[in-house]
Amino acid sequence: MKEISNENLITRAKEALSDPNIISSTEFDFPVTDVEGGKLGSLREFLIDLVSGEISYGILAIGEQTDFTKTVNYAIPWELFDYNSEKGEYLLRYDQEYGDYADYPVYQGTHPVPQTGIKAV
Repeated sequence: MKEISNENLITRAKEALSDPNIISSTEFDFPVTDVEGGKLGSLREFLIDLVSGEISYGILAIGEQTDFTKTVNYAIPWELFDYNSEKGEYLLRYDQEYGDYADYPVYQGTHPVPQTGIKAV
């Protein structure tokens, strides 16, 4: 069982509710850009490791934002995202070393779904 610190938990919870850097998992749709500043899509979901409690993957939605049937969601390792607080957007670092975002698995609901031309990891 996780050890709880002696900090005032009620005070921490109250402060968290007024902290603009803490958001609900259902209240976001952040723009995602590439290293050259070009818009790639949106970050709409997080996948959380239940053991560590940390974000493991960000779901990058690419396609028509108004028609979810034409949107492809890629599960991208969280460490490849950097948040730009001034612009309110995420930068996705991808290159030859990390692979292109389209090399990552397509995500639909709770399981990655391999598709033609997409390599599942």
